[in-house]
Amino acid sequence: SEPWTVIEKSSHFYILNQADFPIAEVYGHSAFGRDVCEANARLIAAAPKLLAELKAIANLAHLAYENPPTIRPAFEAIEARARSAIARAEGSQ
Repeated sequence: SEPWTVIEKSSHFYILNQADFPIAEVYGHSAFGRDVCEANARLIAAAPKLLAELKAIANLAHLAYENPPTIRPAFEAIEARARSAIARAEGSQ
């Protein structure tokens, strides 16, 4: 399961931790509009996973430079992890 999730309630987006406790709130009615507010909430909810993926990407890059024959597979893995993190932040995963 994801570390944090987003629910919408009464025109607000709540970011919930794994215990379903609200840890943040994004107002759905703002000058930016509902879609932007939802995107912001999803980005906040994705933060723990994004950080974990960035750490993994950094480790893969370091490994590739330490062992040149692994460069191509490492960078393929980096690309896959980066695309996965982007999809998660955009709410499409």
